[in-house]
Amino acid sequence: MITIVGEYPYYRARITDWVVDLARLHSEGIEAISFYIPWRLHERSSGDIDFTGADVSNANLDQFFDLLRNQGLKAVVKPGPFIHAEVRYGGLPDRIVHCSDSEKDYRFSSFGIGFGEDPPLSSVDSSFLTEAITWLEIVRDRLVVPNLDIVAAVQIGNEGVFSDAAKPTDHPRRSPVSGIDQVLSTFSNVFADVPVKRYINLPLPDPSIANHLAYDWWVTRVLPLTEVAGAKGYTAWAGPTSTSDEALARTLMASPHFDMGCVEENWGHVWDGSHYRSADVLLHHSVLSLALGSSTLSIYTACTTNSMDSTLQPTTTDLLAEGMEPKAFTGVYCPAAPLAAGGKDGETLDGLRRLVALRDAINETGTRWSICYDLDLIIDPGAAFITWRVAGIVKDLLVRYGLHARTIFSSAAEVGSSRPAVRVQTAGDPWESDELRVTVRRGGRDVEWIPMDAMQLDAESIWRILQLTPKLPSLDSNSSYRIRWVAGDDSDACLDFIFNRASEKVDVRYGIESSSGGVGGKSLFTLGPYGVLVLLSMDGVRWEEISDLR
Repeated sequence: MITIVGEYPYYRARITDWVVDLARLHSEGIEAISFYIPWRLHERSSGDIDFTGADVSNANLDQFFDLLRNQGLKAVVKPGPFIHAEVRYGGLPDRIVHCSDSEKDYRFSSFGIGFGEDPPLSSVDSSFLTEAITWLEIVRDRLVVPNLDIVAAVQIGNEGVFSDAAKPTDHPRRSPVSGIDQVLSTFSNVFADVPVKRYINLPLPDPSIANHLAYDWWVTRVLPLTEVAGAKGYTAWAGPTSTSDEALARTLMASPHFDMGCVEENWGHVWDGSHYRSADVLLHHSVLSLALGSSTLSIYTACTTNSMDSTLQPTTTDLLAEGMEPKAFTGVYCPAAPLAAGGKDGETLDGLRRLVALRDAINETGTRWSICYDLDLIIDPGAAFITWRVAGIVKDLLVRYGLHARTIFSSAAEVGSSRPAVRVQTAGDPWESDELRVTVRRGGRDVEWIPMDAMQLDAESIWRILQLTPKLPSLDSNSSYRIRWVAGDDSDACLDFIFNRASEKVDVRYGIESSSGGVGGKSLFTLGPYGVLVLLSMDGVRWEEISDLR
């Protein structure tokens, strides 16, 4: 079942808007509300935590949980301890940030907003860990346990410990590589005896870093964290997949490593361009996350807000120190959100409504769907230096050849499935040579290997090596692609997501031998006009031509 989760930063909203905003979100089809909890907002003095709003009215989390329950909404609780969320010190109290001893070499500050000139803080600092665990225990005992009837999940950390998981290993303000997994596990264990889902959210390769370095750091810092116990999701801040080849490549390469799929999708921030004000663009991104396996669809944020306490506001000095534009942190937060404060219509409400319609139609099938991959691309850890090329290869295989590849990072001999596969290993010392050993696998067995220089490895070479024929007819555009789901039963049911990234309309000439009768008499969903089409195939109807993509 697919669930739509709307982010609602209660600490940025007027408490008088809470009731009407939550009621409107529920009426528009949102089933759960996610929210960060800024530690510094609720701490009146050391160890004195207030959830009643005694000092700041919109810090009354006790009331907020009651309102969620009254509206029939579930809660996804995100207590950090560091939350980022564009708030000062990532929500950490001043006393926590200032407690570290900058004289010690192992202490590195986080990459969170607002650290500026303050002494650095380390995730392996024992005093920080003690305080952080105490904070999480208070959240557990006073918020999560009393509200287990509506708490659907608890997020542990935020993109690492200090939103630092994908940052360079030599960045002067990052946490030690070896500490992130242990710290996240320690935080998660606080909730070990509570019957609630726990998950960590992790970033995709950082688009602000040169491609090969971004992937190197992602492989060495983020990928190992996918082995941490519990569920994992990714945050989709890698750029617009609707227009950027690089963003699409990052997403296609990384998404198979996260069982929850995307847990934070931009539906309101416009920092990276005015196209984020388009409901069609945002819908395109969300449907891609869905097609790639997201069981929850995140709307971040679902409602505009503009009433945050001054203690949470980053200072201009802090923002400039982080390379941020101060003007971006003033005024309405997430101005392109589907709803506006006070229960009013927002800029992208039409996109949310179309997404809700798609969710309902898929859920109504009662079918357990899975992604139909055409091949496995197995990368030996020793060959991880080519990961940035692998991402482009996965994108080109899908867009140019109609083949959906699943990436696997492993040295195990038996990894993969019965699908055709290519295993990429180094043929020598990776420090001295770019020579690769490319092994062809069929039926789960190695059948031949080919020596190849790293620069020769591309989508065409893999296509030629495997001699695969796309299972689906090609589209009349090299900017369009499709992702297929297949039913988990013995039927021929399938569901195809077609994405057009071209500026012009694309004719889709399409034929399926076992195609769709659909749900409730509707089998074709045109979610565009910005290039998203969904074909639900169940009982033998043949699609000949659809030409309304964009």
